[in-house]
Parts: sequence; C-alpha cells; structure tokens
Amino acid sequence: MRIREVRTIPQAPAHLGARARKEWERVGALVEGDAQALAGYCVCYARFVAATKNVVRHGTVVLDPDGRPMKSPYLLVAESALDGMRRMLKRLTRRSAHGR
Repeated sequence: MRIREVRTIPQAPAHLGARARKEWERVGALVEGDAQALAGYCVCYARFVAATKNVVRHGTVVLDPDGRPMKSPYLLVAESALDGMRRMLKRLTRRSAHGR
C-alpha cells in the first residue's frame, strides 16, 4: 500500500471570490508549485460556473436586439473560461509532474 504525502495548501490570494477560493482548497491539495496558475484556474472555474448557470437559465441561443437568434454571450464566457481552465490545468499538471 502506497501512502500519499499530505501537501500544505498555500493561502489563497485575496482577489479570489468565494467559489474560486473553494476550488483553490479542493484542487490545491492535488497540485503543488505554481500558485499563479492555480489562482488562474480557480478564477476561470468560478467564471465557468457562473456563466453556465446563466446558460441554463437563459439557454444557449438568445435573441439579439433586432430579434434574431444568436449564441448566448453567457455561453461564450463559459467556453472561454473552460479554455482557460484547460490551459491552467495543463500548466499545473506539467509543473506538478516535474516537481516530483
């Protein structure tokens, strides 16, 4: 049986909101090293969650001011945040793997 070492999670940056701070605590135990990448991931995660809630509420297609269907701006934000999460996770997992 392999025992996994417990890592100390650095204090979350002050600019993180409540949801991002909660994600910092959840993910921070899994990775080590790059606090800026972790903070970036957490901010993107919080943005993704907020935007996704609005997509669920308003739909993926909304009407523009002229009444024509368009892709929801919330969906654009969610997609952008998801891309940011992927970039930060790639950076975190690469650093974490090299740090071992």
